[in-house]
Amino acid sequence: KSIPKHYASGMLFSIRSISTAVAALTLLQFPAQAAREPLRLAASSKWVVNYADDSCRLGRQFGEGKEKTLLFIDRFAPEDTFKLTLAGRSMKLRQAPRRGITLQFGPKEAEQKGSFFIGSLGKDSSGRAQPALIMKGVIGFAENPDKKEGSAQRRVKLSKEAAKKQAAAITYLRIASPLRKHVMLETGPMDKPLAALNKCIDELMTHWGIDLEKHASLLKPVKPANKIGSWMNSEDYPAKMLSKGAQGIVNFRLSVDDKGTPSACHIQMSTRPKEFDDAVCKAIMKRAKFTPAVGADGKAIASYFRSSAAFQMGRR
Repeated sequence: KSIPKHYASGMLFSIRSISTAVAALTLLQFPAQAAREPLRLAASSKWVVNYADDSCRLGRQFGEGKEKTLLFIDRFAPEDTFKLTLAGRSMKLRQAPRRGITLQFGPKEAEQKGSFFIGSLGKDSSGRAQPALIMKGVIGFAENPDKKEGSAQRRVKLSKEAAKKQAAAITYLRIASPLRKHVMLETGPMDKPLAALNKCIDELMTHWGIDLEKHASLLKPVKPANKIGSWMNSEDYPAKMLSKGAQGIVNFRLSVDDKGTPSACHIQMSTRPKEFDDAVCKAIMKRAKFTPAVGADGKAIASYFRSSAAFQMGRR
């Protein structure tokens, strides 16, 4: 089964802006009722890895018919965390998610809170728009196993072998409040699917001109030399998109040379329209400054910097 390369255009969602509030946004209303028993959905397709131009996506379908649910795991660089997208009628909410959605990679992982944009991802076989929950930030598997109750969560860096063992122990992803009905996606062990995703990332980096061996032992990664908040402002909101009330989020990557100068801007994933992509690259290439990455030999090397920018209609 085919996995979409990018999010469908025309998504509607509420996101935080890097600029000042400029207009009003009406929140959707949801009925306040939810079943206690989770909806268990078995996998109805194989895992598929999508080698996109500047990102890697792992996807799978669960359930059939009206219950069909799509799970996408996106990575943009060699890292332990990832983004989630969940789509299907099973992702309908009973209320606006003020505190995020509760997620658990079971049976051993701790519950996590994830903040999502609310949108849609194409149409199902009946012609209805598929509700989609698009993750704002990133999550991972490992939480601090020694953290005390009430203390802040802190993600733990695991060895490759430990991370593989941990992923192999996962059998499901549970999505809970505030869904109308809690959903359990029976993923099965995640070690082999994630290994395939990591292989895609390694290949992707070679296309970026990155020396994998040197990056495996960096002394220092690329770091911003000026405030990230100064890279974009309210004037960068495309006038045409502002007049339409359009909103969007853009994940981007900058190629940064051994002098710390951004040499190219690449869109890794975007909700579109393209005007947002162009606005991000134009502003950031003009204003962003960096200190270069440093290899194990103490010499500066060419590398990259990743981040995202959001355009939102604020409340009056």
